Amino acid sequence: MAIDPTTIGLTPHQKALIAEIAERTGKDYAAIVDELLASFTKPRPTTTTNGTHGVVPRTPTAYEAFLAVGAIGCFEGPPDLSTNQKYMDGFGVNAGRKSAD
Repeated sequence: MAIDPTTIGLTPHQKALIAEIAERTGKDYAAIVDELLASFTKPRPTTTTNGTHGVVPRTPTAYEAFLAVGAIGCFEGPPDLSTNQKYMDGFGVNAGRKSAD
């Protein structure tokens, strides 16, 4: 059964995000919503602190949360941001900081 996203109470921003994910992945709205819901409802196997195994709900990592909402790879910017030295020049330097000399 196909879901019409206009009948779900989504904000315009949420609808735009789903449309962007659909365009980028080639999936329809229903498939995207199914994957997002599954990512939040699927129990993940973990190891407890005493070493026993079981299904323990856990908070998703930042990567998993961004991936779930389609924020991985959806932003514009230089592809070599972390590896090109010109973007790192001055990183970590506080302009207002006085030297300890």
